[in-house]
Amino acid sequence: RNSRSELEPPAFMHGVVQKFQWIIVVMEDADLELALDGAVWGAFGTTGQRCTATSRLILHRDIKEKFTTMLYERTSKLRLGAGTESNTDIGPIVNEKQLQQVSKYLDIAREEGAKVLIGGEIASEGSLKNGYFFQPTILDDVTPDMRVARKEIFGPVVALIEVSSFEEAIAILNDSNYGLSSSVYTRDINRAFTAMHDIEAGITYISAQGAQLCLQRCLRRQDTLHCTKDNQSAAPSRHCFNSFKSCSAYPGKLIAMIRIMVRRPA
Repeated sequence: RNSRSELEPPAFMHGVVQKFQWIIVVMEDADLELALDGAVWGAFGTTGQRCTATSRLILHRDIKEKFTTMLYERTSKLRLGAGTESNTDIGPIVNEKQLQQVSKYLDIAREEGAKVLIGGEIASEGSLKNGYFFQPTILDDVTPDMRVARKEIFGPVVALIEVSSFEEAIAILNDSNYGLSSSVYTRDINRAFTAMHDIEAGITYISAQGAQLCLQRCLRRQDTLHCTKDNQSAAPSRHCFNSFKSCSAYPGKLIAMIRIMVRRPA
């Protein structure tokens, strides 16, 4: 009985899934190829239909143009199709209602000033017209206050947000009612540990995208958090979240960074 009273309440995903996805920060010193792999899988793997899909890419201005070009080129080669086909990269949306919801968010994005770099439409060419397919989409010129930067689209759509500093990136990342998961791509060991400490999310990865760990623990943020299946307001509940945080780093990159820094002369 005494042990039970000291245990943290379980973390239920349904309150988080409604509002917050995975955010990736790419700094100017990042391994861009590694970050690209994480961004493409994060945004478009499972057609963006999971709680840890990458809804936002926060990019440092020094690498934004280059990284955006890399992302565009990789995205343009992705193939839509049935999940049973071996050459398919992106499968269908779960149903017509959700397909229309994704399309609606693209209309909202355009109205609010976002620029569609690629995609942005329901895919209906050839055999795709027989399913619920949406083109993989990159949104540019997105600001943190836009609805596409604050709501979960639950489709193959990623929004690009430009920042000028590491501190600005963390501030934007933390500006959410919920904090499920995050990634920061950097070679700077000091930034890595600062990110682990300052990011208000249940999961933080350094130079990795851990989408497979979508059932990891979630961090309870504020007393104003609501946790409801139907996404409606409810009385704040501590039982929706626990207070643990899981931090991981891509071993090869982080160990290499540590060794380089240790060997440098004082």
